[in-house]
Amino acid sequence: MLIILGQFFLCLSILIILHEAGHFFAARMFNTKVEKFYLFFNPWFSLFKKKIGDTTYGIGWLPLGGYVKIAGMIDESMDQEQMKKPPKEWEFRSKPRWQRLIIMLGGVIVNFILALFIYIFMFGYWGERLIEQKPLSVYSQNESYLDAFPLQTGDEIISVDGRDVIGLCANDVFLDLILWGEKSVFVSRNGAEERVTLTKDHIGHIINKRIIISDEPFKIKLVSDEIEVVNDDGEMVKIEGPAKKAKLKAGDVLFSINGERVSGTAEFISFLQKNPGKKISIGYEREGKKKKATLIIPAKQKDGAVRIGVALDLGSGRVEKTKEHSFFSAIPAGIRKTQTEIKNYIGQFGLIFQMDDGARQLGGFMMIGSLFGSEDDEGVVFWDWENFWKMTALISIILAVMNLLPIPALDGGHVVILLIEMVRGRDIDPKILGYVQMVGLIMLLGLFVLANVNDVIRFFF
Repeated sequence: MLIILGQFFLCLSILIILHEAGHFFAARMFNTKVEKFYLFFNPWFSLFKKKIGDTTYGIGWLPLGGYVKIAGMIDESMDQEQMKKPPKEWEFRSKPRWQRLIIMLGGVIVNFILALFIYIFMFGYWGERLIEQKPLSVYSQNESYLDAFPLQTGDEIISVDGRDVIGLCANDVFLDLILWGEKSVFVSRNGAEERVTLTKDHIGHIINKRIIISDEPFKIKLVSDEIEVVNDDGEMVKIEGPAKKAKLKAGDVLFSINGERVSGTAEFISFLQKNPGKKISIGYEREGKKKKATLIIPAKQKDGAVRIGVALDLGSGRVEKTKEHSFFSAIPAGIRKTQTEIKNYIGQFGLIFQMDDGARQLGGFMMIGSLFGSEDDEGVVFWDWENFWKMTALISIILAVMNLLPIPALDGGHVVILLIEMVRGRDIDPKILGYVQMVGLIMLLGLFVLANVNDVIRFFF
């Protein structure tokens, strides 16, 4: 836990400092006074502060972000007193609007550049991680969705809208399938190449998890002819496992229980745990043929487990390869990676408005923190620098895109106001800007509360 927290706060600190430095140096480039430069917010008091020149540098106690206070600008401080005085030449409001625009965009520009440099460094030092594409597993709770769905279990995706997916993992292919509208997909099916089309309805089923697509086949793997159970006398005895009795074999692909589709490992295990002693019908596929088997779920053991004599093969046969890069070849690879991540995140953000429970998908600090920390084979968390920098690059892109949203109090909101002033040819009344800023702060507070409440709900329920 300490390692995860350490990585989270180190990442957060790096991104905040560099984002605010983007605003700071852009402002100083145009001789604009910066009164404060803060890591974290400091309502009522600061953990540290020191004035150097015209700027007070400090660390706040509230780790919800950071800020620079630029003279002559309505910002998070809501300082209206300065705006009542005649403008000074070193104030933000005295500068040409094109300079103000660059100052406002300085932070997000740095975030994008930072992500690019991290990817170039990662590829040059560790190489580019590529995962061998595996045949798809396609599941659904509703048979009718699958009947009209163009992709099938066993398909190997070759390209999506002309983009070769060799070397991409399931998540990358998944995003290619669902983002930015209808898709033309080429697959290898039973040794032949076929073209299928994903329409808006098909993509909607994937987005809303009515259909689950994975490159990790949900397979039954027979691990023992016998299982240990407790008999009526409380003795531990071995009996022939239900899976063996039902004549299930290694490699059988499970797709239903009692006629209902099973979409993954968690659902299968949960069903067994909730139905000890019940007789069930399992639908499975073997060598391209669909079959059924009947078995009785044993009672729960003292450790709370329900065993039927099978293990689940989670696709551990996926092969990860590393493509080595020189410094020069890492540059175009880093540019491609940065472009892809920006495009994917913008597309994923738009999905929130298409999902049945879109608001519940927002996540806060717990979701971000869960991205950090790597485990060894024994489940011990260790400090993994490669994963740390990968997550830092991704979060830097997320921070940049989120800051460009046209919400007052965010950089994007200030940019929209500047563009309106450019069109009007005159500045907006500072009082109106103050009200707009307050509305933006309330909106951001609401989103912050919603995202972190979602985290708590996901953690406990």
